[in-house]
Amino acid sequence: MRLSDEKINEIRNGADIVDVIGHYLTLTRSGKNYKAICPFHDDTNPSLNISTDKQIFKCFSCGAGGNVFGFVSQYENLSFIESVLKVAEITNQVVDIDISYYSKPKDLKNQNLYDVLNETIKFTKYQLNSSSASLIKQYLNNRGISDELIEMFDIGYNGSDNELYKFLSAKGYLDKDMVATNIVRINELGAYDVFSKRIMFPIHDTLGNPIGFTGRSIDENASKYINTAETKLFTKGNFVYNYHRAKSYARKEACIYVVEGVTDVIAFAKAKIYNVVATLGTSCTNNQIISMKNASNKIIFCYDGDIAGQNATFKAAKLAIDLNADIRIIKNTSTLDPDEIIEKHGIDSLKSMLKKEMTWLEFCFEYYLKQYNLELYSEKKEFAQKVLEEINKSNDEFDKQNFLFKLRQLTGFKLSDIPVKKQKTEERISPVYKRAYEGRLMAERLIIANMLNSIEAINEYKDKLGFLIDTDCDMLARMITNEHSKGNSLEIADIIDKVSDDNQKKILLDISLEEIYKKEYNKNKFISYINRIKKWIIEDNNESLKIQIQNEINPKVKEELMVKYTENLMELRRYNIEED
Repeated sequence: MRLSDEKINEIRNGADIVDVIGHYLTLTRSGKNYKAICPFHDDTNPSLNISTDKQIFKCFSCGAGGNVFGFVSQYENLSFIESVLKVAEITNQVVDIDISYYSKPKDLKNQNLYDVLNETIKFTKYQLNSSSASLIKQYLNNRGISDELIEMFDIGYNGSDNELYKFLSAKGYLDKDMVATNIVRINELGAYDVFSKRIMFPIHDTLGNPIGFTGRSIDENASKYINTAETKLFTKGNFVYNYHRAKSYARKEACIYVVEGVTDVIAFAKAKIYNVVATLGTSCTNNQIISMKNASNKIIFCYDGDIAGQNATFKAAKLAIDLNADIRIIKNTSTLDPDEIIEKHGIDSLKSMLKKEMTWLEFCFEYYLKQYNLELYSEKKEFAQKVLEEINKSNDEFDKQNFLFKLRQLTGFKLSDIPVKKQKTEERISPVYKRAYEGRLMAERLIIANMLNSIEAINEYKDKLGFLIDTDCDMLARMITNEHSKGNSLEIADIIDKVSDDNQKKILLDISLEEIYKKEYNKNKFISYINRIKKWIIEDNNESLKIQIQNEINPKVKEELMVKYTENLMELRRYNIEED
């Protein structure tokens, strides 16, 4: 059965855009609406606005916008019908149709690469359960990685003798695709497996598509871990391990833990904690922080307790602070990572450590105290400057006063005399909606806004004007009158699905943000908008007549032009009197 327009409208009306976008992003209330970090550009301050009344979203920075279907379509790169079905799935609405009816050829430019990676996951999982890998399986089990966890994280094993390459070749996959995914490399001796004799941990993108691997060797003479090199699908700094599994748990728990490696994520899973991601090393990037913030604005760092781990914690947490995240740091007084803590001291020891959360300022004090010798005046001064700089960034007045007192006690300095090194920072300006249209274009937009609100406005428009000068506005006005004649909904959230032109969509989204939208219809004001358009047409006509009169040499024709010019002036005067 085909999906009817009525069913599509039913699905949209049955889906609250706040709930659906909240399925993907962390939302914060702003009045009666909501805000979020925009996933469609490199956003740091929440610039994505979600309207509960209008059931639309709009980013004030990059311009992305639409209704609930538009968001899902853009976020998951789905067709319109696929996004409708996805919204129905998220909101638990029953759709009794033949999905194959909508099967269309898709952009397959990367599908062959995903196929190679999916086939690799299947092969390595099978290999791990074979008799030839029994010692590897035993090694994992001895480390507390149960069969359940092996299945949860799709853990596998790739042996030697280029078994993976031979398998993929036999399945018909091309060498160029295996090389493009960094599963195989080719040299003068031929093709060989990149992840030979390694336990395989698949890495996925935010939507759960495989994009690479972390390979762990148990041979002490080999590199302990290697990751997929940068490929078309995988750039290390753009992704965090386990995000696709962790995001729903992070939204539910209102926080997300960050660890260094895959075995740390698995260690948390042993403790039944699933809102955990790994940066696959100690470096952390803006893109990774933004991904985490999309799951939860509260980010809890749990890196190793050694010097390298604490240095990494400082850099990553400082980056998150600059991106306006609410951060905490787990106080790890050992030199062990979470996986080692469980291995040596048990699950309860990890759970106990996770209760020891520090704020950013608490961590800064401890971190800088380890960097400076306060017995030396010059180092004590620099310590005070560094800490004071972080204190001054805090928006919490209680924290400020508390840590200023602590710093004063620790250093004995009169803090008002401490010169703080000021960094040049861009002024943070909240995105403000600026009206892009003036004069005639504003009048045309107000006409469309009224037509969306009132059948009387549609009838007045058809009787007194019937067209708009701007092509995009005219097309929208025509569509509104057509939809009205068919008895269809004139809600922007419904209309926008029927608009294919991006400029016209933008006009609709901008209109939805105007104060006039959804206000009670005022006939006199509406007629004044129509008259503005008519006046502009007459004024434009008179400008043309002026030029013709100046250039006309035939007296009779010139007189006719002047009569027309005078009539236009009288018409303009009438409109001006009506406005007064």
